[in-house]
Amino acid sequence: MPLKQSPFRLPRKTRSGIPELAAEWLLGLKKLDVLYRTRCVNEYDGHSFLKWVLDIFQVRHQVISGHLEEVPAEGPAVVVANHPYGGIEGVALAELLLQRRKDVKLLTNEILCQIPELRELFIGVDVLSKNARQKNQAAIAEAQQWVLDGHLLLMFPSGEVSSFNKHLKQVTDPVWRSTAAKIARKARASVTPVFVEGRNGWLFQALGMIHARLRTASLIRELINKKGQIIGFRIGKTLEPASYGSLDSDSAVTNYLRLHTYAMSTHSTDRFALRKAEKKEERQVEDIASPVDKSLLQNNIEQLPQACLLLEKNDMAVYCAAKSQLPDILPEIGRLREMTFRKAGEGTGFEADIDHYDDHYLHLFLWNRKRQEVVGAYRIGQVDLILREQGLHGIYSRSLFRYHADFLHKMGCSLEMGRSFVRPEYQKSLSALMLLWKGIGAYVAANPRYKVLFGPVSISSHYSEVSRQLMAGCLSLNNSDEALQSLVQPTTPLKSGKGQFWSVDQLQGLGDIEKLSTLVQQIEKDNKGIPVLLKQYLKLSGELAAFNVDPDFNNALDGLIIVDLTRVDDRTLSKYMGAAGASSFLNFNRPAAQVLSA
Repeated sequence: MPLKQSPFRLPRKTRSGIPELAAEWLLGLKKLDVLYRTRCVNEYDGHSFLKWVLDIFQVRHQVISGHLEEVPAEGPAVVVANHPYGGIEGVALAELLLQRRKDVKLLTNEILCQIPELRELFIGVDVLSKNARQKNQAAIAEAQQWVLDGHLLLMFPSGEVSSFNKHLKQVTDPVWRSTAAKIARKARASVTPVFVEGRNGWLFQALGMIHARLRTASLIRELINKKGQIIGFRIGKTLEPASYGSLDSDSAVTNYLRLHTYAMSTHSTDRFALRKAEKKEERQVEDIASPVDKSLLQNNIEQLPQACLLLEKNDMAVYCAAKSQLPDILPEIGRLREMTFRKAGEGTGFEADIDHYDDHYLHLFLWNRKRQEVVGAYRIGQVDLILREQGLHGIYSRSLFRYHADFLHKMGCSLEMGRSFVRPEYQKSLSALMLLWKGIGAYVAANPRYKVLFGPVSISSHYSEVSRQLMAGCLSLNNSDEALQSLVQPTTPLKSGKGQFWSVDQLQGLGDIEKLSTLVQQIEKDNKGIPVLLKQYLKLSGELAAFNVDPDFNNALDGLIIVDLTRVDDRTLSKYMGAAGASSFLNFNRPAAQVLSA
């Protein structure tokens, strides 16, 4: 059945029609018109027409990570995606989403709405005209109402196809528009990010660098040359309104959604990193030392002075002692350090993690009386005493970071904390770590001159390089003290690598540590967020001064974190020090007027 007017024919404005025919041929419209006329007229609804388009171009789609079930089966929902091809990915993704639920619409270029079969699925906006804002208000209102009514809306927030970015030196979406965020916020909709693999060819990118209109003009030919391709989708974890609701503007939510979408772009990058890593020789490691006999450990505990006992709870006790008091306990601590750190992708590679700093540091450890075993430990350096007796070289963190005495003086009287661990079988809950922290609180309450805790906190090599760079960049920006940062330099800085998908402006919206952790989960295949210990320090208003890669610790990334206990709220201090201990500490360190007003 012939068409009265094909959507792929240009309006005839000349008598001969030859210029229009030539333009149709150059742009690829002629090819689309020929294909479109092969369909069976009046036999397709929107979904079946999408399938026909994919079939005629021999294009298939595939979910290569995540699951379609991640998309809510009902209720108000928005799906956002990058726009690498400029057309066919919209057809493929809409067809995929229609397999999940039937109430799907796509906010897209109004030109596509000229295709009769797509009008029921598409809401058209003018993406080309400079003065289209007022014209598009009705379409955006329709899209908003669609989501408010409990349906799903698919959007490509860039509104334009991905192109080569000179600054990032990669093909990526231009700046995302805030429409998707605005619609989602108003409807309190779930938002599912989807990353579409691939990009248009280098000729397309080159034309775009000459002029944006050349890029637009070549889009149809890019559609035609996708014949036979498989379009890969990475479906991310759905973001509920509670996860983005605290962000205070549409632009902040837009940045957050874009970060979650492009976080999945790193999965393909990591394949190459994995192949590269597989080619490297595995480092030589020694067998873990044999456990120290429990009778020796128990005897060592019984020989400790009563003053070493900091606190007790049921079968658990926290002690703090020097090396000379721990002839059997310290070797066991060193063995457990190495065993625990290796499981986390760290460790020294030696049979036990013991070094010369252990000689003059204190060792705070958690002891299980019933099972007669060490549960976890911290190493504590009394900085004032170490400086007096050994100088800067006696401080462990000085081997990782370059700083001078003025850095330590600016912090105030401090304890260096490090080599913390909880053995694996006790890591199912935070209870062991909390007891260690209460032990530290008891020690500080008894020695209130130490108002600052600092030291290296590790991000292991089990995290992808992209995650480590993201965490370092974000925390250096949002959780740092510029004055202290200027006094510290890493000995082995973290190198910037491939796969960076963010800008500094976008990271400024990740001041909430939970949002950063959720983004890291989007990147990491095993769904892990930021390290638990790092998260806990940050909840105590911890600040990062620098990041350093430690080649002697399996290339762990160490952040030099600083926690000023006088800035921790009184309730939290009481949790770890007890009410009396917190009051004593605050009276020692805060002016009387400040304590009275607290």
